[in-house]
Parts: sequence; C-alpha cells; structure tokens
Amino acid sequence: MAEVSSDAGPAGDPVRVVIADDHARYRQSMTLVVELDGSARVVGQAGDGEEALAVCARVRPDVVLMDVRMPGLGGIDAVARLSVDAPDVRTVMLTMSDEEDELLEALRVGAVGCLLKDRPGEEVAEAVRHVHAGGAVLPARLAAALLDELGRRRPGPGPAQTRLLRLLARGMSQAEAAAALGLADGELAPLLGGILAALRSRPDAPVPTRGESAPSPDG
Repeated sequence: MAEVSSDAGPAGDPVRVVIADDHARYRQSMTLVVELDGSARVVGQAGDGEEALAVCARVRPDVVLMDVRMPGLGGIDAVARLSVDAPDVRTVMLTMSDEEDELLEALRVGAVGCLLKDRPGEEVAEAVRHVHAGGAVLPARLAAALLDELGRRRPGPGPAQTRLLRLLARGMSQAEAAAALGLADGELAPLLGGILAALRSRPDAPVPTRGESAPSPDG
C-alpha cells in the first residue's frame, strides 16, 4: 500500500515527491535520499503504476520518480496516463539499465528524464530540484539517442539544441554544457523543453538512413 501524506502546503514549501517502485526497501532508501537536504518531501509511495496514478490523484505531487518496469501497469504506461490526467506533474524515470528505445518512449509520452538507480544521492536530489524548475534529466547515452533520433527528422533540431545534446552526449553535466554554450540563467530549461517538445511532435518526414531511399510523393 502507498504511504501518503495528504496535506498540501503553501507555495515555497519543499518540492512534493511521489516515489513509484515495486521494491519497498528501495522506496524507503530513496525517501531518505530525496529528503536529506530539506529541499523536497516525499508525500506518497506506490508499488505499481495503477497505485502511482491513484496516489498522484490524491496528493498532487510536483515530481514523480517512477520505475520503468513494475508489475501490472508499467512505468511508461503510467506516465502516459499521468501526462493526460496531471500534465503539470514532472516525472523522472528510474531504471537499472540505459536502454535507449525504452527511455525515448518514456520521454515521448511525457517523462522529463531518467536516472539510473545507482546514481549518488546528491544527484537524485539535484534532479528533483532541476525538473521542478522546468529542466530535464538527460544522461549521456540518452542525450546521444535523442541527437540521433531528432537528427533523422525534418525539420531537425535547432543549432542550439544540437550543440547542447552533443555536449551532454560527451558526458558534460548540464551546468558545464550551459557554461560552454554561454547560456545565461534561465536559458537552459527552455532549450531542454524544446528538445522534448520536438521529440513528442510528429515528424514531417524522417531522413532516410544509409541504404534506404526516401519515399516517393505518391507513396
């Protein structure tokens, strides 16, 4: 069963977080990590996707940390429904692997990034703050997959989006990439948001990969 705090604090309170994972011990350890510096508070837990949706409907979190693979309704399907039911909630996927296709699908349906489950606690806390402020969490391999996916579309990503994804794909942190690109405070989050919006939009026409021919206008 979920462990839920139903009180809704005023603006300025810590970021309200729900953790959805089918392992109770992991949820408990993540709660300690998320709440360690006082910037966030775990207001609910869930062991599967259906329970996560029910908890989110009750407690209205700011951020959800959602396991990709859970019994019953999985994390990706839960995010797809959550993005319709509560589009303002920011969801970060938790995963044991960095399987690009799976994580790209999670981004397509509404997630704003992913975290490997073995990341340090301070990185998890920073990710919660970052996505709550409008940013995204894109590890190097996911950034590279995004660059490849968007690069095969027309129109492709803009020059600034391409440069940012290339730097992230090389392993730079977002702060390092922003400094390298000369981005001012407040410019990184909209750029990341534009990348996710481009992924979720229907491409006009994919660019043929090597060995493929472009479709004819007549089909």
